Amino acid sequence: MSAKIILGLTSSVAVYKSAHLLRALLSSGCRVKVVFTPAATKLISPQLFSALGADGVYVDLFPEALVNDGYHIPLAKWGEALVVAPCTANTLCKLAWGIADNLLTTLFLAMSDKPRWIAPAMHSQMWGSPQVQSAVQRLSSWGVQFIGPTTGALASGDSGLGRMVDPEEIAQVILKQGG
Repeated sequence: MSAKIILGLTSSVAVYKSAHLLRALLSSGCRVKVVFTPAATKLISPQLFSALGADGVYVDLFPEALVNDGYHIPLAKWGEALVVAPCTANTLCKLAWGIADNLLTTLFLAMSDKPRWIAPAMHSQMWGSPQVQSAVQRLSSWGVQFIGPTTGALASGDSGLGRMVDPEEIAQVILKQGG
């Protein structure tokens, strides 16, 4: 398989699992570019994903070298599919209402004609909120596919529905469904 996948990372504690997801996709022959929200860089280093073999790592919507173009359209043309794993409640709601205030959310809009998956990761109280559930319904109605969440131990020490699905399972879904 030589699919071109864009892996989007948000600022959930589960972001460490995304390194395993990157490795699973790469070992399946995919080419993967990684796009961070700025907040995600506070939890994990973009350099780690470069060291693990990502085809490119991006954070800024308008880096100095590309002030007029940004990265979102060239990345959207390159990518054949997009997976946001982990996806926080904040980003999930932004995606559902078209708020494009960082590279990942802008890229999500630009890739609306391609397969897109979301692997949520948040506390169960946030997952169950009317705002998040409305966002899930809205995105699902547009063909965005959800992988999880699952039930288990949460970063808070609580247990409940909101845990990100294991990276290997996410990779299997993407590879099976056309990534």
